[in-house]
Amino acid sequence: MQFWMERRSNLKIVTWEDVNALKHAARRSPRKRQNANLHEYKDVVQFFFNAFSPPTYVQPHRHVDKDEYFLICEGTVLTLEFDDAGEVTQIALLEAGVTRACKIEAGTWHTVVALTESILLEVKAGPYDPNTAKEFAAWAPSEGAAEAEQWQRKLLDTVRRANPELLLFRFLQE
Repeated sequence: MQFWMERRSNLKIVTWEDVNALKHAARRSPRKRQNANLHEYKDVVQFFFNAFSPPTYVQPHRHVDKDEYFLICEGTVLTLEFDDAGEVTQIALLEAGVTRACKIEAGTWHTVVALTESILLEVKAGPYDPNTAKEFAAWAPSEGAAEAEQWQRKLLDTVRRANPELLLFRFLQE
């Protein structure tokens, strides 16, 4: 998605209007998310904004040979890491103004759950190849599957009960 970015020679400028347009596009999207690349697919660094509008579902996946970095720009997301059986092994609550960033090491199963309308700045090594960019977890529903929303609700309930210190009640209904 390039419609929102002004380009002046080699400088790409992102304004608040651009960010708001990205959030609006995420709200309208069937997937409830939208990314805006600051890179070309061939670039050695992939650098993009990703807007999330709940209740978007991101199927757990991994990037076999690339680390991934998340910087929260707006909102609140829960980043979850899993073992090979699909059990949660680590949780990071990224909340704008509180916790800023996390690194997900190559080969780590993970997902992002938007607790509020959110924007992440994501960075990973390039170049981008859609055939090898990610491997989806077989133990989780595919995006668009009827059971995906229920699976995510159950996952969040398990996380909330096991980690009351995260104060997820601020974002989740009982």
